[in-house]
Amino acid sequence: MSLDNLSDIAFCDTDPSTAQTDAVSSYETVAGVSLAAGNPERLFLEAVAVILAQQRYLIDWTGKQNLLAYASGDYLAHLGAFYGCGRLAATAATVTLRFSTDETKSYAILIPTGTRATPDNSLIFATDSTATLAAGETSVDVVATCVTIGPTGSGYVAGQINKLVDVISGVTAVTNTTTSYGGADEEDDVRYRERIRLAVESFSTCGPEGAYQYRTLSVSPVIIDVAAVSHDPGVVTVYPLCCGGVLPTATLIGAVAVALGGRKVRPLTDIVQVRSPEPVPYDVKATWYLAESASGKAAVVAAAVEKAKSEYLAWQRGKLGRDIDPSELTARIKAAGVKRVVVTSPEYKQLEAWQVAIPGTVGVVFGGMEGA
Repeated sequence: MSLDNLSDIAFCDTDPSTAQTDAVSSYETVAGVSLAAGNPERLFLEAVAVILAQQRYLIDWTGKQNLLAYASGDYLAHLGAFYGCGRLAATAATVTLRFSTDETKSYAILIPTGTRATPDNSLIFATDSTATLAAGETSVDVVATCVTIGPTGSGYVAGQINKLVDVISGVTAVTNTTTSYGGADEEDDVRYRERIRLAVESFSTCGPEGAYQYRTLSVSPVIIDVAAVSHDPGVVTVYPLCCGGVLPTATLIGAVAVALGGRKVRPLTDIVQVRSPEPVPYDVKATWYLAESASGKAAVVAAAVEKAKSEYLAWQRGKLGRDIDPSELTARIKAAGVKRVVVTSPEYKQLEAWQVAIPGTVGVVFGGMEGA
């Protein structure tokens, strides 16, 4: 059952006016009097009612912190402890660095663990292990981890990390050969809450769909969604999707495969495969029009349209199996304050559970002013 389908509940009424009414009417009933506005006893009771309202709020809040749908922060972590499901810590991005020399040497060059490189003289990546540039070779590759934990170190494409911080005799250049990847903040409440909900699925081997989802999400906070599909009898294919709708790297796919491959994890009869989600490309072409009466707000509306476009693109690729839906784009642009919007692309397309929508050419342009 999804937590979104649960009815909202309250452990007590938290309306301050109700607390005030209850306090005054109870006193009037017991004392057999009627308290007019401004009466000293009434003013005293109204002051007490403020404290009663605060206590009722705390009672309601405390009760809800014991429920998965409402709990947050450390209270959510305590619920996770019941199932042995801890919050995933923040992670640092990793990348492959290539150290090279301008000409072959007759001797080996040692590159110590912790050798640093940077893309901008600010962010630092340090090697995870000692590497040796062998005699007669011109380069050696080694994995490095960003010193700054979190998503900051992710997204540096090949060639951007090209400044050597620690001078090593004989090494003339350094560059990253892969895009830095894997940096993430500490798991937020929304994702953690969903993993706790799925945790019970892990009490047995990964037979149920939810068990594969739980164990995959537990590999890294970078993974935001996962689909477990059986295309053929006895074969389970798992598709992890990363933050921002990014497809997983080979390293992450390997890590998920290891997590799902143990004999105590998967049923003996299951063959488990981990694949990158299938990207489904789509183009965006839309024209929006502004009412002449709103011409004074044109710059504000244009900025809001640009934001709506970006949020739509993020929404569209933020979940596996999310249908390509032009009506969502229309609604978001309309909400930005435009008079009319014409979306000619994309067309609605239903996606499978293992597919993710990836934008291609994006064009959202201003079409002009129109009368009210």
